[in-house]
Order: sequence, then C-alpha cells, then structure tokens
Amino acid sequence: MKKPTLMQNIGKKPKWQRFALDTVIPQKSSILRLMGVPADKRKAIESVDEPFAKAVEIFMEKANPRGGHCICDPKLVASALFAHSQQSKLYERLLAADVCALFLVTVGDGPENEAVRLLNAGEYLLGTVLDTLASEAAECVVDKVQADVVRALELEKAVRFSPGYGGWSLQAQPELLGAMYAEENGIGLTEALMMLPKKSVSGVIVPQRAGVSNTPCDMCELKSCPQESCWEKKTED
Repeated sequence: MKKPTLMQNIGKKPKWQRFALDTVIPQKSSILRLMGVPADKRKAIESVDEPFAKAVEIFMEKANPRGGHCICDPKLVASALFAHSQQSKLYERLLAADVCALFLVTVGDGPENEAVRLLNAGEYLLGTVLDTLASEAAECVVDKVQADVVRALELEKAVRFSPGYGGWSLQAQPELLGAMYAEENGIGLTEALMMLPKKSVSGVIVPQRAGVSNTPCDMCELKSCPQESCWEKKTED
C-alpha cells in the first residue's frame, strides 16, 4: 500500500491570503545589506535612492504577494519532511515541539521577470536593486504569515526554518509544497527542487524556546557559509 502523503495526513487545506503591496516593501538599508554594502556605509549612499524608488514603483506594479500557513502536528512534519535530515538539530527541535506550522509565500514572477529584462538591457543597478527588493519582500511576506501563526497559537514568539538551511534537505520540498497546495497557488518546483517563482519561500514555523538556539545559523552545522551576512540583525538603521 502506498504511504499517505503529508497533505493526506494533515487532512485540511492551508489558509492562504493576499497581502497589500505597501505592507511588504523592505527598507532601503535591507537592500543595501543584501547587496553587500557595509553597515557603516548604508546611510551615506545616495546613488541608490533613485533606483530604489523606481524599483519600488515597478514592484508595486508587478508583484502579487500572497502566502499561506497550515498548523499541524510537528511529529507528523518531522516524519514526512526529514527522511533525509534526521541528524539535523531542527529534526530534534520538531520532535520536542507541541505544535508547528508549515508556510509557503511568494511575490509572484512579475518583479523577477522585469529584473531579468532590465539586466539584459544593461540597466544593471536598477535590475539588481529590483531583484534584491523582491527577494527581501518575500521575507516580509513570511514575517506577516509568521505573525498570523503567533497570534493563532497564542505564542510569545516563534522562529522559522526553510529547506536548504540548518541541515534541512531540499528533498523535503515536493512533499512540503504538496501539503501547501502550491500548484493551486501558482508555485512550482524545478528538477533541482528550486521554487518558481524564484521569489518564493517555504518552511516551518516553530515556537521559540528560551535557552536554546533560535536561528537557522545557530542550528546549522556548516563551518562556513557565504550567506552568513543574510542573517544580520535588521535593526541597524
């Protein structure tokens, strides 16, 4: 007999919603951070003011921010999504949790398609700013979904993790996206298990626990990572 999918075991559809465009626009300092600009230089740089304003204008025209979450049994999630990651700290974290929520968000493919067009046309600064803005906007959508989960579960705080980080294998993506009705909401996977639209984020939200590691970086076993600057605190400005 074929093993039931995570979607079948959960037995309910996730809650999806659309978000107002002006509520998911990241700050310019966040864009500069992701572009590799040192923290002490970000406030002084004026050369990106115009490209940033134009990128926001394009994003407001092209983006379609939406996301969903599904509250479920963490042990069910651990069993279904961690067959390739049972040595990870996140797997242990899920087994010890009382509740969790799967999530999936996207800002659509409009901004990324326009960014590619701009880059191909030689408008490198605007294209790069728009592409970076769309990536960070997707994280802003996750912030909103996570806030919904915290309210629904009456948690003090929560933390989120995504496949590909913290020792969680990308092999979990097909099952995770299936449980989140991704195709129905316009999100697919490539053969390499990368999401389309690219400006999409998937993962699991778990309650934050006092006295334990609560960030993907703290729970990751990699000794070095080119993405470590992405987890800087966003309170510098």
